[in-house]
Amino acid sequence: MMDILNDRLERLKAGFAGLINDLNSQDVNRDTIDKLKDIWKKTRELYKGDTSDSLAGNEIKELKERTARAERAYNETRETLNELLSAQKLAAAFRATYDAASLCGLFIDTITPMIPIEEIGIYQVENAHFKKLYPAETSQKFEELVNLNWDEGLIHWVLNEARPIIVNAPDQPVIEAEKGCLIIPLIIAGESFGFILALVDRPPKDFKDTDFEIIFFLASQTALALEIARLLQSLTETRDFLASILENAHDLIIVCSGEGEIIFINRAIENYGYEQEQLLGQPVINLIADEETAEDLLNPPEKVKHKNIDLKGGGKEIFHTSATISRLEKPEGGIVGTLAVLKDISKQKRLESQLIEVERRAAIAQTVITINHEINNPLAIVMGHLYLVKNRAVEAGLDDIVEKLEAMDKNCRRIKKIAHKLQNLTKSDTTDYLEGIKMLDIKSGDKSIEIL
Repeated sequence: MMDILNDRLERLKAGFAGLINDLNSQDVNRDTIDKLKDIWKKTRELYKGDTSDSLAGNEIKELKERTARAERAYNETRETLNELLSAQKLAAAFRATYDAASLCGLFIDTITPMIPIEEIGIYQVENAHFKKLYPAETSQKFEELVNLNWDEGLIHWVLNEARPIIVNAPDQPVIEAEKGCLIIPLIIAGESFGFILALVDRPPKDFKDTDFEIIFFLASQTALALEIARLLQSLTETRDFLASILENAHDLIIVCSGEGEIIFINRAIENYGYEQEQLLGQPVINLIADEETAEDLLNPPEKVKHKNIDLKGGGKEIFHTSATISRLEKPEGGIVGTLAVLKDISKQKRLESQLIEVERRAAIAQTVITINHEINNPLAIVMGHLYLVKNRAVEAGLDDIVEKLEAMDKNCRRIKKIAHKLQNLTKSDTTDYLEGIKMLDIKSGDKSIEIL
């Protein structure tokens, strides 16, 4: 009978060895736990089975001891399995959130069933200083404990050695301490990220190497998740900052796909009479007043190009813009689209037109002054001499000469009148003189007098 029991126990031993190999080489799952439970069930049945009087007392004692060892092995393996399952759950939970507080809370919830924690804090180290990440509030006594371990260099030692330790709590006796202070480094790619300090209700001597291994593993997972969360937050803030710059830029910014469709357009388009959503996904050519100028948007040049482009407004008006066009390329090569930054120069164009008109009028005014100066002065002399000559011709009875002198005087007065009108000119209306040539049109009542 004893041989049978020994044989069964040997098979159980082999089963446990196989289970340990499973734990070392495979992902932990429920099937493995069920397998372990089944083995232990057989062990218990063996222990409670018929031992008959034929078994000697020492043989029964040996059987009970071997069965007890099997039970302890089962309990220890089950504990390890539960810890590994907790690690798996923690890793899965980390994939569901990137909030730093939530990540810290998940870590604490995971290790609390393993270690009786009285109080805990998770800290990040930056520039030789530490700041608390979680929880928001801890007791003053606990903060004093953290500062004490920091000032005495114990936390620095843990970070440099990259391994957790547990020491007696400050109020505990040196020997047979009932509580401990657990310090766990948070390490990412060999660099210190921070640390975890916990006041635990377990004697330091009760901590085994496997406890430290599983705690350090969970802490490393937490550190990695926190770093990812920090990087993601930084990227999000950078993205939002750049998006805010683009959205609130005064100039119009348009990004087109390789097919010429608008994939981004900023809020400045509202100044042109459109809504952003109205144009997203639409062909950019619909915005261009002159299709010939749209070529660079559809086929962007290799180098940045500057050109004027007229846009159609939402109210069918035309906006004059100065555009900077560049192609968007993949890092590995290939065009993915076009970036265009357009500055509205419609007001500038109007001012330029007004300036041209002002300069034109100034030129006319200068011409008028010249006419008044260069024509009126000698004209006055001519008219004075005509007057004298005409009087002498009248006295001499030279009627035909008098008639011609009066015609000359009439035309001189006409020239004087035109010069006067030019002096008071407020508009620069023109009329056609010859093909491609304009001249001023000076109107007076129903008559008009034209001058080159």
